Amino acid sequence: MKTKSDLFDPTCLYEEITVRKDEASFVYFIFDANDGLCFYSTLDDNKHLPTRTLGVWHHPTLHVEYKMMMDHLGKSVSISFTN
Repeated sequence: MKTKSDLFDPTCLYEEITVRKDEASFVYFIFDANDGLCFYSTLDDNKHLPTRTLGVWHHPTLHVEYKMMMDHLGKSVSISFTN
């Protein structure tokens, strides 16, 4: 049986981002629309916080495309990189 850690490629690059709660659904939409470019998980589960923190992974071979997506996304929403 595979564990959660078996599913993650150890070469994947990881970063944490924080976005405003009212912009989080748009960020999720963009990540999902760019299927296969990265995957994410919402790290904080406190519904009372005004922000959402997400863990985002992407493969090094897609770093240029990932960076372009994040740069473009950053023009539409406020993104803080927390690590």
